[in-house]
Amino acid sequence: MKKIMIWVLVAVMVLPVLLVSCVEGDQGDQTDSTVAGSEQLETSNDRDDLGEVDLGGRDITVISRVENVNQSEVYVEETDSDPINSAVYSRNLALEERLKCKINVVQLLPEAGSVAGEAVDEVSNMVIAGGTDYNIVANCSYTSMTLALNGRMTDLRNTQYIDFDKNYWSQGFNDALSYKNSQFFVTGPMSLSYYRYMFVTLFNKRVLEDEGMGDELYEVVENGEWTIDYMTGIVERFYRDLNGSGSRDGADLYGFCARIGPTSSMMDGYWEGSEICVLKKDEDNAYVYEIDQERLSDSLDAVLALLNSSGSFTATTNAGDGDVLTKFAQDESVMINYRLIAVEDPTIRNMTNDYGILPIPKLNESQDYKTHVQVEVILYGVPSTCYDQIDDLGIFLEAYASESYNRVKPAYYEVALTSKYVKDQQSVDMLDRIVNSVAIDPVNLYCASFNFTSGSIRSVHESGTNTVGSMIRKNEKTLKKSVEKLNKALDKILEQQGN
Repeated sequence: MKKIMIWVLVAVMVLPVLLVSCVEGDQGDQTDSTVAGSEQLETSNDRDDLGEVDLGGRDITVISRVENVNQSEVYVEETDSDPINSAVYSRNLALEERLKCKINVVQLLPEAGSVAGEAVDEVSNMVIAGGTDYNIVANCSYTSMTLALNGRMTDLRNTQYIDFDKNYWSQGFNDALSYKNSQFFVTGPMSLSYYRYMFVTLFNKRVLEDEGMGDELYEVVENGEWTIDYMTGIVERFYRDLNGSGSRDGADLYGFCARIGPTSSMMDGYWEGSEICVLKKDEDNAYVYEIDQERLSDSLDAVLALLNSSGSFTATTNAGDGDVLTKFAQDESVMINYRLIAVEDPTIRNMTNDYGILPIPKLNESQDYKTHVQVEVILYGVPSTCYDQIDDLGIFLEAYASESYNRVKPAYYEVALTSKYVKDQQSVDMLDRIVNSVAIDPVNLYCASFNFTSGSIRSVHESGTNTVGSMIRKNEKTLKKSVEKLNKALDKILEQQGN
């Protein structure tokens, strides 16, 4: 593990540079500041209400786990020509000047093959020792909840300074992460990873135009007809023996390409996309087990029909996600499903033909479009040993989120994403729909505590046979017990808060 300690010095503020759990869309990102030619009006819900704040020159130390330095949303070393880096840099300077504090950032850069547990181990060891070296944790969701369940985090609803209703916090994540009157982590449109890890459909515009389809798919989405079956119908129209080998191989043209199997998340978007949900809430805002088995089975039938289509090519564990992106970029796959961050990859960014962006197809026309956010999304929280600092740290998180939403988010969404990476206005419109349709099944946030999540059906994708009914029957008792244990663990932690 590589650890980088960065001391962000107080300096003159530079000019600013220019997103409900389960089946309810996230409406937390509907209005933005006027930037990059946008005519949207800023609302009072876009900025914090903290007013003048003085933290007395104190240090705020953030421990942040990032996949690589190019994806850092907490710290960059210096401003440069990249609008995103410049926005992150100016946000930190602005926060230090406004709050009268000094921001220290410890970035953890994982070694190849690690499972994102570095920040969890660092914070756990600190809390066990009674330390307060780290004040803010910024870590991926699928390991962060282990910290909460082990009593290592502070209930953020113990401070009046975090306004959870603001546009920079995700209401979908608030609903999924909250338990009764408590909440240990936050995230939302203030976070770059919130956008980067949304699942989308990319399609090759030129290949579809050659087939006489043009911009038809945008219309299909607008008409509510973009379903898995509709997508499969298009995919079945495409197979070309590009290399003249006389047999189907990886060098031919297909309608759809995906990497499948236990180590691939490429098909995970169809979980929330089909309105699948294992964990819901009762009247007390506690977790309950509730799954529509028939709907999950129908979704899997549709997905397997797509994967097994004559127009689909599936790669397994011997391939990497990059191989799928390359196949798409080389006009050998008409469509792929992937995280939105793919458009930042040079393979996609530099492809010869233009691509378009669509939502993940839904299961049937009667439902709404839903967007799955991969579990690498960054969550923010406060270690339990910093309980007595919760007001200061709540002020920092609120200001950090507000400044991020108004500086960093526009630089990414309105400048880099919709002006540089996305090629047409229809795709920009699709992005707005995708962003405003985020859905979260809490079971994917607590995946370390459950043996049945969106990742559990990856083996079904690989096998080609729908065995989900027997999987649920086999795991149902354990699932129900896991929910009971989850609620009891959270109740116990809330009783101990502040002791």
